Amino acid sequence: MQDPRRDITEVVKRLTVTSSPDVQLKTLQTYFTEDAAFDHPLCRVDPGHNSREKILEIYQWYKITSPKIELNVEEIGAISV
Repeated sequence: MQDPRRDITEVVKRLTVTSSPDVQLKTLQTYFTEDAAFDHPLCRVDPGHNSREKILEIYQWYKITSPKIELNVEEIGAISV
C-alpha cells in the first residue's frame, strides 16, 4: 500500500461491496498478513495460524447475509506509522 489514506477505501469496498468471492480472496491475500487479526462487535479473530482464512470466511458470510451493500467512505482518520 503506497498511500494508505487513498487506498483504504478501495480495499474496504473490495471486501464488502463486491459480489465476487475471488475479489475478496485476492484482496485479503494482498493486504492482510497470514496471521491477521479481526475485531468487530459481533465477532473476533485472534492473530495466528490461518487467521486470514477465518477473516475471509467472515466477509463471505457477510455477503450472504447482506447481499446488497452500499458504501460511502466520507472520512479517513489519521494513520500513525
